[in-house]
Amino acid sequence: MCSQKKKNFTELNWKQTVSDLDRSSLYEVNFKDGIYFNPWLQSDTELIDALSWNMSAKMEYNENEISFLPEVIPDSLSRVKNEKSDFMLWIGHQSYLIQLSGELFLLDPVLTKRALVPARKTPPALTISEINSLNREVTVLITHNHYDHLDSETIRKLRIKKIIVPMGLGDYVKKLNDTQIIEMNWWSENFSDKGASVISLPAQHWSNRFGFAKDSSLWCSYLLSSAGTVIYLGGDSGYFHGFREIGRKYKINYAVMSAGAYHPRWFMHYSHLNIEESLLAFKDMKAEKYILGHWGTFKLGDEPAGYPAVDLKKLIDERKLPAEKYKIPDIGEMILLEK
Repeated sequence: MCSQKKKNFTELNWKQTVSDLDRSSLYEVNFKDGIYFNPWLQSDTELIDALSWNMSAKMEYNENEISFLPEVIPDSLSRVKNEKSDFMLWIGHQSYLIQLSGELFLLDPVLTKRALVPARKTPPALTISEINSLNREVTVLITHNHYDHLDSETIRKLRIKKIIVPMGLGDYVKKLNDTQIIEMNWWSENFSDKGASVISLPAQHWSNRFGFAKDSSLWCSYLLSSAGTVIYLGGDSGYFHGFREIGRKYKINYAVMSAGAYHPRWFMHYSHLNIEESLLAFKDMKAEKYILGHWGTFKLGDEPAGYPAVDLKKLIDERKLPAEKYKIPDIGEMILLEK
């Protein structure tokens, strides 16, 4: 089976499509008749495309690409308890624990064995019980409702002060955890009690989950800042002109880039950055430090779970990029945030 989309896709045409987008579309209405959408460019993916992907021959990868996974650094809990400086700790996939000006933030926590069906290839750096044992107020940021970013068991069992979610997701999350829920639309801002800023930013993606109508809740990325430190927390996104606009509006110190589930390109290009595009998005945002996310935990596309790191290392070497700007973390690695 071969869909028309697979026959017609070329990287050159895709790049041209993105380059033709106008920045004003980033501020247009993104909701109508109960459905959220990307006003600048609609996805043309259909059921036949998903069937074609599942039934078509897969890409081949070498042994290193297949077997590579991040190392797992032990004793994350004790290191978190003892660290007084600002930091980001990679829990796995797109889950990050962030300490910023004394506050704790948790991005897309998925701490169970599966993202609905795909099983973990690596364990989480912190368990639910370990995070609860910190006895600290935690704000959770959820980028969208896909199972590798919103895990119902994790949210149900965590002790959470506040959960920030995209529009349309609040009622569902409130049923999981009866705490303060904040729904945010793109470009809106919320402040913590201690003054940390959370801004919801556009992303080029979609939403779907059992019990939800398709695209009945929004998707986003976040900008988290406090005391002069600004962190871009990427949710799933394809490459789009929004990265240039984000770079125009904000000065970003650290950018957590979501760069996984990108093969096959003809099927994944609209919704997920490949490594080349994640580097371009990083350049568009004019951020200072790149941090690789959304890899090393679940196999979601054709590529192996650790492949994005192998891909990134190759491009860094080929392009002679300054290695100190690009971080490929291990599970449980703590990145200290410089002021």
